[in-house]
Amino acid sequence: MGTHPNRDVQAALKAHGGDAFGYEVLERIDDPDLTPLGLADLLKRRERHWIEALAGRKLA
Repeated sequence: MGTHPNRDVQAALKAHGGDAFGYEVLERIDDPDLTPLGLADLLKRRERHWIEALAGRKLA
């Protein structure tokens, strides 16, 4: 539908199509005490972590 909230992901989807992508769960966050704002902050930090950790990873 062309509406992914991440512009880079949307551009890649448009360029390569959805079949070119695979997905895997990298981490689960199960903390019922997190507030919505706390969860949003944690998700941003974990996203940065995974982007750095997976940079340069050879894809199959």
